[in-house]
Amino acid sequence: MDGSDGARKVRCRILQTEGKVELEAVAVEPLTDRRKITLVIARIETARFASAVSAAAQMAVRAVYALSCERSSRAPLAIDRLHRVARESAKQVGCPFLPAIEDIPSVSMLAEKIRRRPAFLMDPFAQRTLLESFPYELDDRGLTIIVGPVGDFTDHEKQTLHAAGAQPVQLCREILRSETAAIVALGVTATCIRTSRQEDL
Repeated sequence: MDGSDGARKVRCRILQTEGKVELEAVAVEPLTDRRKITLVIARIETARFASAVSAAAQMAVRAVYALSCERSSRAPLAIDRLHRVARESAKQVGCPFLPAIEDIPSVSMLAEKIRRRPAFLMDPFAQRTLLESFPYELDDRGLTIIVGPVGDFTDHEKQTLHAAGAQPVQLCREILRSETAAIVALGVTATCIRTSRQEDL
């Protein structure tokens, strides 16, 4: 039986003694965290945000950030619930890593975070698609995927992100809900990474 505590992969033997089941570790090896993708979503209701967190945990995303911006939801996020969703989702698919889940209080703080790092800003009116724009290979700086709020970012917020280096890309011609856009973007990213033989998101 194999398991993980997030830092080590452990192979165990099942022992049964006096009606109890115990596990004995027979092989332990450290896990190397090669995850490179960070997902940023403008704050939405917890139930909807949880859908994106679940997908991110299943695809071994490094971190999921809830971004506060002018048009984002003001409702508080149930962070404990989101961590629970991430744990359950990762466990179901055998992913040994969990994404960090944190707040980013402003677009200007996000801009500082992504400066000089590859970032894609999901924009239904962008000229190029995510698939067309995806880099052949990701370096250690990774890649940040940014999904805006209902009604999109304001022009000023977009300019701030563009100035920090975020590249606008389109997922499809349809306007998608935030959590749907996040899940689709992660799916496209996973396909691109697998195609270019990069191992982990």
